[in-house]
Amino acid sequence: AFELYTSAAEKGNADAQYYLGECYHWGDGVESSIEKAIEWYEKAAEQGHADAQYLLALCYQDGTGVEKNKKRMWNGYYAAYDNGNMIARGLCELRNETRREKEKREEIYQYIIYALVVIAGIASWIWYS
Repeated sequence: AFELYTSAAEKGNADAQYYLGECYHWGDGVESSIEKAIEWYEKAAEQGHADAQYLLALCYQDGTGVEKNKKRMWNGYYAAYDNGNMIARGLCELRNETRREKEKREEIYQYIIYALVVIAGIASWIWYS
């Protein structure tokens, strides 16, 4: 399988590039090399291969074969989500939900602060009237 993946990957086939990356990653038919795996994942990811984009995002998350990079990690997860990777979809939706919850909490805090200021103003007006 390794030879067939190599032949097709070198011709630009994204699926073959992804699977060749998997071969290098796990040492299937070839000596394991995370650097070569990443090289092939990147080629597949550039063509919109969702699973390659997801695996690259994981590499940037964990620092596997690359330097940890949150921006590249999230860009990879969102690209994988856009291209149909369901795990990336779950991660991105969870992140978005967490952000919405945080924004909602901040909005509620602003209303509470405003209400307290109004109440303090009314109390002050009553006290000094």
